[in-house]
Amino acid sequence: MESTKVCEEYICGCCLYEEFATIDVTDKCPKSHNIQKRKIFRNNMKTKESCGYIRKAIITYEEIIKDTDQKIKDFTKSIKPTIPKKIINALDYTEKCVINEQKENVGRIYSLLNVHGKLIQESKKAMVDNTLKICKNCGSFLYGTNQCKHKFCKSYLKIRKLLEELKEIIKGREGLKEKSSNLVE
Repeated sequence: MESTKVCEEYICGCCLYEEFATIDVTDKCPKSHNIQKRKIFRNNMKTKESCGYIRKAIITYEEIIKDTDQKIKDFTKSIKPTIPKKIINALDYTEKCVINEQKENVGRIYSLLNVHGKLIQESKKAMVDNTLKICKNCGSFLYGTNQCKHKFCKSYLKIRKLLEELKEIIKGREGLKEKSSNLVE
């Protein structure tokens, strides 16, 4: 039995089931996709009746974008170049040893400084090897100067743009309400 419930996201411009569909993995949208209703909505976008669809779609889109932005933030933290703790501890130890050694023991100081220099080189290598980036749109890992061009990235971009458009419509509608209420007073 088919659902007669209308897909608010489709009406507003972007059904998430369609945008993120993968063959044989995801299901079709359980709600109705009516092209005629979508056309009517587009023509009457700024009317009171359309605001219900817009608000529901905004909530859904914001949830998706909020989740994606959190993943981007977490992934970005995880790929920041860091010096391993062992190297930091070894650097601290060699610095203390150099300071504590007496001037007569030049050979030991030289050896410690040699080790210290090698530790610094290792710490620089650890930081340079990290050439991963995170796509600021979809959260995918990118290597070097590669650009994100896959379908899902484009879908996230589409949702972000649509979300801003819908927010502007709601903002404009609320601005009209305030103006008309000021005229009545």
